[in-house]
Amino acid sequence: MAAIALAVLSISVSCQKEGPVDPYSINYVYVYGPLQSDYTLQYYASGEFKKSIDTEKALVPARCTKPAPADIHVSFEIDGSLVEKYNSENGTDCVLLENVTLENKDLVIRKGEYISADSLRVVYNDMAEFQNGKGEYLLPITITSVSGPEVSQSERSVFYLHYTSSAIYAEIVSSPAGTLISDTSGWSITFYGTDCTGDVAADNSDGIGWYSWEGNGLFNVDLGSLQKVSALRFKWYAWYYAATDVHLSASADGETWKDMGSYSLNVGYSNVEYLSVLTPAGIRYIELEFSGNNYNYGTSYYPYLTNIGVYVAE
Repeated sequence: MAAIALAVLSISVSCQKEGPVDPYSINYVYVYGPLQSDYTLQYYASGEFKKSIDTEKALVPARCTKPAPADIHVSFEIDGSLVEKYNSENGTDCVLLENVTLENKDLVIRKGEYISADSLRVVYNDMAEFQNGKGEYLLPITITSVSGPEVSQSERSVFYLHYTSSAIYAEIVSSPAGTLISDTSGWSITFYGTDCTGDVAADNSDGIGWYSWEGNGLFNVDLGSLQKVSALRFKWYAWYYAATDVHLSASADGETWKDMGSYSLNVGYSNVEYLSVLTPAGIRYIELEFSGNNYNYGTSYYPYLTNIGVYVAE
């Protein structure tokens, strides 16, 4: 079976819905490919994409269940009216992807063939649309007409391209930029609302305590004053006591928060991880949600965080 061929630097084609099954006694024309495919894009504040998609790519061909008794013409269109229905059924908040063009919208399955020789093509006219902050985008494409003798349009006549696009505000690095804050006396750190400042507030040592949890670990850090944060440091009791992912949010005033994204921690066999803030900014409040276990070889060790360090731009 042919698959949607949108090439992505990092691409996942998931959720391949099977859809309705047509009786073979009728010669049905249908979408020859997954009924939904998901794509991930990521971009920097500069506008450069870290993960992207080609601006013009082939999509799916049309197919019939039996050899075409004569040339069959199949037409496709984008149907924006399906976005609301999709969101209702899937609990999503997608918006219609607008700056696109469908090419080869009229496909032909030649007499005696099962599949059209050509495929739909999608052209992304303005990649900046993926950076407008909407987050989730949907492109519903449907068969609008089938013409030819002894054929019928299948219920498999709609397919969805679903895109998730997010900005990148930080990156895992091997060494941080800036100066580590050594005086943490004005800090306050809580774990799900319980004070743990004395356990994980960092100094220049290897740690002054530790904090452990099962499942996700949510820490809120108050630096006591506005700081031009350039990087964060996480120290673990040992590499096998490390989390695998962290979600970062930050605020200057504790009221307006910026979601700075989720990042995979690459601790490996080291117990130290640095998360660089790509554009150093004035931050006082930091929220860190850790998840996952770095060690999963029969026995799982719960994460043990020994301290949180903060670097500021010079």
